[in-house]
Amino acid sequence: MQFFNFGCSANQKEGEVFKTILEETIKELEEENFEEISLLEDKLVVINSCTVKGPTENKILDLIKKEKEKGNFVLVLGCLALAYPEKVKELKVSAIGENFLDKERLKQILLNKSVEILTNKDFKDIKRKRLTLTGKEREIIEINRGCLGNCSFCATKLAIPGFYSYKSDKIVNLIKEAYKRGTKEIYLTSQDTGAYGLDNKENLLILIKKINEWWSSLENKREDFFIRVGMMNPNFLKKIIDPLLEEIKKGPFYRFIHLPVQSGSNFILKKMNRGYSVEDWLYLAKKIKKEGFTLATDIIVAYPGEKEEDFKETLNLLDEVDIDVINISRFWPRPRTKAYEEWKKERINDLESKRRAKLLKQKFEERLKEINKEYLEKNRDEKVLINEYDENYKTLKGKDLYYKQIVIKEEDKGLIWKLVNVELLGFEYNTFFAKIKLN
Repeated sequence: MQFFNFGCSANQKEGEVFKTILEETIKELEEENFEEISLLEDKLVVINSCTVKGPTENKILDLIKKEKEKGNFVLVLGCLALAYPEKVKELKVSAIGENFLDKERLKQILLNKSVEILTNKDFKDIKRKRLTLTGKEREIIEINRGCLGNCSFCATKLAIPGFYSYKSDKIVNLIKEAYKRGTKEIYLTSQDTGAYGLDNKENLLILIKKINEWWSSLENKREDFFIRVGMMNPNFLKKIIDPLLEEIKKGPFYRFIHLPVQSGSNFILKKMNRGYSVEDWLYLAKKIKKEGFTLATDIIVAYPGEKEEDFKETLNLLDEVDIDVINISRFWPRPRTKAYEEWKKERINDLESKRRAKLLKQKFEERLKEINKEYLEKNRDEKVLINEYDENYKTLKGKDLYYKQIVIKEEDKGLIWKLVNVELLGFEYNTFFAKIKLN
């Protein structure tokens, strides 16, 4: 079986859960003496899809075609399968709804090898099964599913229209278990962690406090254990920002906040239906930076109707606060969204879209040099959790407390998932270079 996992960390977790369920289902069929399953397993290709951007979607559709041409049996799950099942159906492969945890239904799909487009209604949603561990050094734990926003450009909402949060006690117990197993890194993820608990009288602050209560109760704390809190929209963060930052600093958390702004123009934010103003975002961003956190954000350029003055307001935003990471995207029209209809009336041509993205990137790079110089002066000696080996460059990669990417010219793969002392030497764009300090 081949498995391809695309998309955000929440979707990555969804893929991990599905893979486990699928492997269990295949094993049960083998035990039930369905001999054809072993033959099918060799030809089975599972693609966990994403539909946030057009280029990613096109890449996935091309992959489906390629695997079909090889004669493989392709199953597609994830946001593309749910938001635009007709695109999958055209390629004559099966699309599976996200509530795929019903093994009996999966058995029918595998045995029949037929083209089926199955929505969430075709499956049981056994929520508790999503709270599972993989046994890997990095665990992804989804704390809530879906989003309470209604952004005009978002196709994910088409795929995952509902919203629910897992109880904080269950999440904390899962973290405890992962820690006991030796997990080194945990990603708390969702479409919007800032909305966590708003459906069950909890919130993100309550969850972080409970994690810290457990952490403070430990006598011998491991230094090589970190938790990253995923992307949070500004809408729900304003009420808890001060105590939340304080709690994060008390526990085993990366000092890192991902707070999307999307545009520096209030006019465009209103068209996007983001539910906050530029001033709201800046209020939060400045607090985050004042407390010493790394600040990441997302910006979309060339949104339908974005005038030159709107774009300049986005450029000017970079002068207001030190942003450490910007994910720059050109607007991609997603069918059946409000923005898609706006795009048909007020589209900005590709040449202009590319120009704006290039200008924004150039200005960010200029600002980032100054930000990184200051970081290098203050943080020469760092502890880094190594989590990857780059075969091409023969280097180790890892993250420090502030979730900065650190690259070390070292080939000792035995250091992967070890916490090492390093000296920072320099930087290039979002990457710092370092050498290991000898004891």
